[in-house]
Amino acid sequence: MTTENEQQLIDSAPNWAKGVAALASWSGNYDQPTPYTLFCDLIGFNGEEFGECYFLPSVPGPYSSTWNSSSLDWARRFAAVHSNLIDARLGFRELGMLADALQEYAERPQDVTDYVRRLMEAGRED
Repeated sequence: MTTENEQQLIDSAPNWAKGVAALASWSGNYDQPTPYTLFCDLIGFNGEEFGECYFLPSVPGPYSSTWNSSSLDWARRFAAVHSNLIDARLGFRELGMLADALQEYAERPQDVTDYVRRLMEAGRED
């Protein structure tokens, strides 16, 4: 559920963040994790701000010091579970909205990150 301050930021989004605003607004129809949560994970916002991802928790990679052969099995299980979550959460509309938001981020990463931060802070105010 969006707060009044969040809704004002969404309604008055700059042209370069209209897709992000639309995705944030649309995600209000979801229980966690939402398509907007995935967006915040993909751009690194959740990891930097909160130290973890919420839609796709981190998986140790082959360059990690904790990587071993059992990590590969765990990573495969993780991928199977989360691909099902993605399929369950993201239809064609949500994928299109996610693509629009990611395109805006690709064109103006710092501005979009700042906008996401303002949305997050507005949600905490109420």
